[in-house]
Amino acid sequence: MGRTRLLLIVVLLLISSSLSGCLGFGDDTSEPVDETEVWPLSSSFTLSHSDSRSTYAFAYAGFSGGTAPYQYQWVLDGVIQSGTTTHIDFYDLSVGSHSVELKVMDATGEMQSSTQIFVVEASQVWVPDWKINIEFKSFTPRAIDSSEDITMEFYWDDSNSGEFEEGVLCTTWDRSDGDDVEITLGKKCVVDISDETHQVGYTACAYIDDGSSSSEEIDIHSSDSTYGSCIIIRDIEIDGQSDSRTKTYDGLNDNDEDDIELHGKLVVYWEWFDDGEYVDED
Repeated sequence: MGRTRLLLIVVLLLISSSLSGCLGFGDDTSEPVDETEVWPLSSSFTLSHSDSRSTYAFAYAGFSGGTAPYQYQWVLDGVIQSGTTTHIDFYDLSVGSHSVELKVMDATGEMQSSTQIFVVEASQVWVPDWKINIEFKSFTPRAIDSSEDITMEFYWDDSNSGEFEEGVLCTTWDRSDGDDVEITLGKKCVVDISDETHQVGYTACAYIDDGSSSSEEIDIHSSDSTYGSCIIIRDIEIDGQSDSRTKTYDGLNDNDEDDIELHGKLVVYWEWFDDGEYVDED
């Protein structure tokens, strides 16, 4: 009797255990859930073309998001390139505008693209255009009184001809401006240098200004030569540096009973510069 009861208890326990397994009771094992957030795929890249005239450029990808692994495709000016890695080099680019596109596809098949445009400029050469800045810096006139105003005109002889009529009028002085004066009045002459010798000249001419169109000229005798009413200096060689020159002069008279005499000192300052520009190479 006791053995029969014990056997019955064992059978009941076995049945209970079997039912618990079938109903899921006591089973605390479960599959792991991946809760990592997946961000949307985005495509971007850095393009390097440091010299605008260079025929070489390179790019490297800088995408984010999506699911690895990734596939890459580079497109230059609408043509798919052979490179499929995160970076690419472009050689022998032609002059003009170029378009680079990067396409990125992740493991889920999502695809994104981005595009940049850059320009290859033509190689250029420097074409010089030499000019000269001239200032008639100071003028120290001394003159006998006259009933008429004395005027001097200061020319730069850009053609180095020794004829002031062909020069460029830079500035003027008359008696009312006073003696020992700065005569540039803030104005400079800018003149083209026509040849490679960079030789130029300047001229200062004086006349009595009586308001008429035929104002009488004064004879001026330079320290080294006589040229009627003008001091004419030519064959000044500009050597690439700034420089100045001082000229003294002594006057005769204007062949009039006023007997105007003019003498003193003229200081001219000049500096040359290259006003050229870059032009596309042929």
